[in-house]
Amino acid sequence: MKAIIVAAGPGSRLMPITSEKPKCLLELGSQTILERALSTLRESGIEKIAVVRGYHSNLINYSNITYYQNPDFMNTNILRSLFYAEDEMNDDFIFSYSDILYSKEIVEELVHSKADIALIVDVGWTKHYEGRNQHPITEAELVKVENGRVV
Repeated sequence: MKAIIVAAGPGSRLMPITSEKPKCLLELGSQTILERALSTLRESGIEKIAVVRGYHSNLINYSNITYYQNPDFMNTNILRSLFYAEDEMNDDFIFSYSDILYSKEIVEELVHSKADIALIVDVGWTKHYEGRNQHPITEAELVKVENGRVV
């Protein structure tokens, strides 16, 4: 099992905070968001990690990571960024955004899944949108789940 993390976007809704660095390099306590993800993945036994960079790519530089570059990150979306790491998709992998916080238990649930394709969804996501004005629900990436299946 390996992981592919997309960290190419500029985090434009957080400007000017992200004017000098990508959103994944914002610090939460003593670590950046990306450092937390890398640590959680490694704690779960995932050592082979690829990161797709774009915006301020020179600042994302951790050891023991395979890097890919999306040179057109300002004009493409997350899916296009993911496919810059297509060489990593020849075996089981976990795909993650670079600005998502998750626990070791979440990663292990994915690692131990017997499904061909598994998706972790926060079914209580709407409460995280309360009070937002720069990223309204209408712009959320929505997943509809019925009877435990994505429809």
